[in-house]
Amino acid sequence: GKVDLNSFDEAARHRLADLRDKVAIKTDVELQQAYPNHWGAKVSIVFNDGTIVQRETTNAYGDPESPLDRDAMIKKANMLFEHAGFKNGDELIETILTMPQGSPCPDIITRLNPFEVN
Repeated sequence: GKVDLNSFDEAARHRLADLRDKVAIKTDVELQQAYPNHWGAKVSIVFNDGTIVQRETTNAYGDPESPLDRDAMIKKANMLFEHAGFKNGDELIETILTMPQGSPCPDIITRLNPFEVN
C-alpha cells in the first residue's frame, strides 16, 4: 500500500474506525533509547489464527540514513504541492533539482507564484 495525505482525511478515518479498537501502541525501549539519532519503528500484527508478522526498521524512510530516491522525492514533493494548491509544482521541482551543487538559491519566487492556488 501507500501512505499519503489522503490516508489521514475524514473518509479514511471513518473507513478505518473499526480497526482502532484492535490497535495497541507501545513504546519499544531499544527504539526509544536510539532516538533522536534514529527514528525507528516496529510493528507486530497478530492474526485471528495466532500467526504473528513483525517488521522493524531502524530509520524512517526519508531520513538521511534511509533516503528517498529521486523518483520518490519528486512524487512526495508533487503530492505536497498539489495538496497545498501550488499550480507550478513541476517547474519548482525541476528548478530545485537542476541547481548546481553549492550554488546560491535561485530567485524562484519571482518566476513562480506559490500562492496562486488552483
